[in-house]
Amino acid sequence: MSDLDLVEDYPREFEMTQFEKVLLAARRAKDLHVGRAAQLVPSTHKHPYMALEEIKEQAIALEYREEALPEALPDEADDADEDE
Repeated sequence: MSDLDLVEDYPREFEMTQFEKVLLAARRAKDLHVGRAAQLVPSTHKHPYMALEEIKEQAIALEYREEALPEALPDEADDADEDE
């Protein structure tokens, strides 16, 4: 099970941070780019562009970004396994 599966399995009442929303959108875009089916779910989330703007304006704490990135991004070993 990937990190993306865990994020999408959260109950609807769970409110993701804007940074988590951007990571989810980026993961979906990567899946589409490499030809995998993206798991799109109905969402009322703010558009990823707005979340990126908030990150650019440093509205999201740097400490949180550094903590969340390793958890949200796939391991390079996982990508190598998929390429084989």
